[in-house]
Amino acid sequence: MERSEGEIARRFMNRALVVRSRAEAQATQARDWYESQLEGLGRRFVIELDYAIQKAHENPLHYQIVHREIRRALLRRFPYAVFFVEESQRVVVLAILHQYENPKKWEKLG
Repeated sequence: MERSEGEIARRFMNRALVVRSRAEAQATQARDWYESQLEGLGRRFVIELDYAIQKAHENPLHYQIVHREIRRALLRRFPYAVFFVEESQRVVVLAILHQYENPKKWEKLG
């Protein structure tokens, strides 16, 4: 059965976004660190993070699988990545990690 682009877009727009508490805590820790380095930098980090999560939510299949079913969305101006899984009815953000962290840390997420 073929679907039009509009049908596909509507299907993805109805998908829920879930951010795990661990990911929220990691984001808060990173924001606080950036803010301690320079006033306003934490706010810019959050803006970039929100943008990356929004894009991953809108088009999860655009992002490369990095381990099993876990995908990674990179932030543009900060060395962080959003690790998430795409499920039939939702996108789940598992972690928000600095890109230089040990890969074994995010491999345990799946």
